[in-house]
Amino acid sequence: MNNVEEFVVQQGHLTAIDNRFQFVRDKVDLYGQFYAVLQELALNKPRKEDLNNHNEANLQISTLN
Repeated sequence: MNNVEEFVVQQGHLTAIDNRFQFVRDKVDLYGQFYAVLQELALNKPRKEDLNNHNEANLQISTLN
């Protein structure tokens, strides 16, 4: 940070992320549960791209934690 104004802006971004983080984390977890059920029932298997995106989202969540 070069000055107080930049710090305040960054703090605002951090607060906004923190306020939505749990909501997004829960959503990603729910998608994972949907994918698991679909695979278990052998119904409309999720596309590989979707599974890769889900795995990437989980990785990013771990990094943010």
